[in-house]
Amino acid sequence: MTASYVQYKALALVNQYKSGDLYRIAEGEGIQIMKDPIDLPKGVVLGIAAVCKGYRSIYLQECLDETEKHQAIARAIGIHILFLLDLQPACIAVMENATDEQQEDIINFAEALLKELHVSA
Repeated sequence: MTASYVQYKALALVNQYKSGDLYRIAEGEGIQIMKDPIDLPKGVVLGIAAVCKGYRSIYLQECLDETEKHQAIARAIGIHILFLLDLQPACIAVMENATDEQQEDIINFAEALLKELHVSA
C-alpha cells in the first residue's frame, strides 16, 4: 500500500467519527477492546487484532503503559481497517516494530491516525 493511501484511510476515519477518542472509533467500527489482557513476553507483540465468528476484537498486552496502549489500539484499528474488513476468521499480531510491509502499513496508519487525533505516540 502507498503511504498516501494509508494516511487517507486514517484521515477518513477521524473525519467520519469526529472524535479524538480511540475507544469510540473502535466502537464505531464494531471492534471490541477486550477486557481480558493477553500475557505475552514484553518487547515483541503489543496485542492481537482478531476476527472470529463475525466479531472484531482487539486483545492488548497485559503490561502496556498508556502510551503503548494508544499505539496498540491505533495499530489494531489499522489492521481491522486495512486487512480484516471481510470479517473472515483471522488474527494478526500488533507488533512493536515493523517486521514486514504489512506491519509497516499498520504502523504508518497508526501514526497518521494518532497525528490526526493529536495524541502522542
